[in-house]
Amino acid sequence: PGELRLVAANKTQIESPNGTLEIATSQANPIREWRALNDGAVVFEASVRPQTGSAVTGVFRDNNGLIVPVALVGTPATGFAPGVSLTSVGLLGLNGCGQMTFSRTVEGIGITTENNRGIWAIDDSQT
Repeated sequence: PGELRLVAANKTQIESPNGTLEIATSQANPIREWRALNDGAVVFEASVRPQTGSAVTGVFRDNNGLIVPVALVGTPATGFAPGVSLTSVGLLGLNGCGQMTFSRTVEGIGITTENNRGIWAIDDSQT
């Protein structure tokens, strides 16, 4: 049988392009909605707290102990004009090949309730 390993827990530190994030301990359920891939990697949704500021939600991928953010609330929304950022993220689907889909809402210049939602896809190589 395989080895048991801890993927993430309260106070787990995650390095991101925006600095160090820590899985929030002030949230009732900081780690939500997780799925495992055939290669042992895990994706999950969690509330994280930057070194300064309030907790935000994100989707993360663990690959053999290295946790990387895939989508974070407050970061630029890929495929939208500059100045448009994510206001929510949620893991929708994941298959055994490592392809993931996410639903997100956005806000910013030119965004209204008529165009503030989208679905994004990412493959295992994160390209």
